[in-house]
Amino acid sequence: MSRLSSLSPPRPPDTAPWLTAKELADYLSISLRSVREWTRQGKMPCHYLPGRLIRYHKDEIDTWLQGRKP
Repeated sequence: MSRLSSLSPPRPPDTAPWLTAKELADYLSISLRSVREWTRQGKMPCHYLPGRLIRYHKDEIDTWLQGRKP
């Protein structure tokens, strides 16, 4: 049996997508500059990926927003 055939089948895509900074800015109706600044300051949840990429998980952003409401 080859090593590749023993690997698990691919997982289905997450129900909540990963967003780029631009997609997140559009989703939140804020500027891209605000997203980048809040990310740099550690004010919003994000994930750092290889290649200096940053992604935001929609579920985590929604939860973060709920915690910010008065």
